[in-house]
Parts: sequence; C-alpha cells; structure tokens
Amino acid sequence: MENITFICRFCGSERKNGNSLRNHERLCKGNPNRQRIEDYTRNEKWYEAMRSFRRNGGTRIQVHPSGDFTCSFCGQSFSNKKLEYKTQHENHCKKNPNRVEYKNTGTKVPEETKKRWKQSGRMGGYRKGAGRGKKGYYKGLYCMSTWELAWVVYQLEHGQKVEQCRERFEYIMNEEVHHYTPDFIIDGIYYEIKNWHRPDTDFKVSQFPKDKTLILIEGKEQNKTFLEYAKNKYGTNFDEVLYEKC
Repeated sequence: MENITFICRFCGSERKNGNSLRNHERLCKGNPNRQRIEDYTRNEKWYEAMRSFRRNGGTRIQVHPSGDFTCSFCGQSFSNKKLEYKTQHENHCKKNPNRVEYKNTGTKVPEETKKRWKQSGRMGGYRKGAGRGKKGYYKGLYCMSTWELAWVVYQLEHGQKVEQCRERFEYIMNEEVHHYTPDFIIDGIYYEIKNWHRPDTDFKVSQFPKDKTLILIEGKEQNKTFLEYAKNKYGTNFDEVLYEKC
C-alpha cells in the first residue's frame, strides 16, 4: 500500500491525515489568509473567555456566572441561578410594563385536530417517550430521565410508596390554556423533578390547585442527595443497571 504523507504547504510540518492537514493549514501562521480565533463571531462570549484564559496565564473565568438575584419588577428572589436567567425572567415578568410576550411560532393546529388529540390523550400532560433524558421503566414506573430514576430509587428504598401521576392540570400562559402532568405521587402529594428551571414552571406552580400540594425538586442542589445515593449504590451508569430491559 502506498505511503501517503500530508505536508503543510505553508510551514512544511507533517500531519497524520487529510482532515488534520486541512485544519492546520486553515489556522497555520504561515498562511497569509489564515483564519484567526478573533474572526469567529458565532459565540463571542466563549472566545472572549478563551482569550482571557490565555492572557491571565491559565486562570479560568466563568462565562455564565451564577448567583442570587431579585426581579426588579415583581421582587421574586432566585438563588443559585445563572445571571443570564435574570434578564430572561424580567423580559417576561408579568409586572414588567414592556414585557415580551411568548409567541408560538409552530404550525397552527386546527381545533378539530386538537379535540381528537385530547380525546386520545395525545395532547398535553404525560406522554411516554417525550423529553430528551434517558428514559425507561423501573419497577413499573416510567422515568423520563436519570434524575427521575435516582429520585424514584431513593424513595422506594426508603420505604415510600411511589405512584405514577396520570392526572392532567390546566394552567394559563399568555392567555392560552395549557396542560401538564406532574411526575409522581406519594401519599397524595405531587412531585415534579426537573434538572433546570423553565419559564413555564412558574405558571404551573402558581396555578396548581390550592387544595393539592405540589413539590418542585429542581437543579443539582435539590437533586444531589438522590443522584449521589444511586451512583454510590449502583455505579455512575446506574440507569443502564436499573432500567428494565425491553
């Protein structure tokens, strides 16, 4: 087999393969038309962080720092949130006179189709397979993510009787009626496990029926106990160990 060498046209250095050679020549200092890091504009914050990292002799800076803040309009306090979330919340805050309305940019679904979906249980609420987390069954309970799985494992192994929630609840956001279903129920108390705070979460919690109790468990801090318990007992990839094989 012929031995092919990949030599840079500008500096003469040898590369392992064609892809490596193309990337090297694009950024090679000997290339008069080379592409510089400063030329990138797709994620300026990231590149500014990289430049600061080099200028400071390797001292990292936090691109999206976290902290505690209070909304300037409604006074609601948030802890351990990324500061960019403050801007997002205030832009859509109900008490902001210039608030930005959420817009549904998707295709408008005919009312007849919506009615058919509601009758079949397809529209709103709990849907198996929705979401992006690693999903599966554990002791008859369907978990939408490994965070939910860790919570279920912890509760079951501490003597709690966990039930899958099938009830749908309404909430109004931007003058539109939406539906959602909490994750699980223990002794008549509803639980919602989330890894991050979404803007519609505030609407769901504030409009939850007053005669019922909803406990929201979100973020790394609130889920830390359950995740560490599952990892320590079943390993880092506990989802692969615990999920029922189809």
